[in-house]
Amino acid sequence: MGSVSVCAIHIPKGTDSDPGDNKESRVNNSSYIIMVTHGKKKILFMGDALVAEQRALLSSGADIRCDVFKVPHHGHNNAFLEETYKAASPTYTVLSASRPGRGKPDGSVQQYLESNSKLLYTFRNGTITVTSDGNSISIETER
Repeated sequence: MGSVSVCAIHIPKGTDSDPGDNKESRVNNSSYIIMVTHGKKKILFMGDALVAEQRALLSSGADIRCDVFKVPHHGHNNAFLEETYKAASPTYTVLSASRPGRGKPDGSVQQYLESNSKLLYTFRNGTITVTSDGNSISIETER
């Protein structure tokens, strides 16, 4: 199997606010951002990070290039920053949402992701399993 590392990416203090700062945005911007590395392959889990936390992430200089990108906050438009996605430059994108509507995922976010990677949705594909041997990624879906 080889070694696997899990890294919680540090976001500098003082970056946990969003325009219209409220309790929900403070909680979302406290999400862990996790990079899992197995050999040459990387998976980035963005939690519920909103735009402010993503800007801080980019400003920190963290290397977020990955093979699989888990879309933050169910694809809501207040949590999608094109610059973050471009810096990650994934081959596969996973979007977790129970069903389209109510802004999650946002239509424009969904369209952008569909045109820029292989997009998998939990509401369409069911359970999504990502497997790595350290050199390649394979993806299986429930449906």
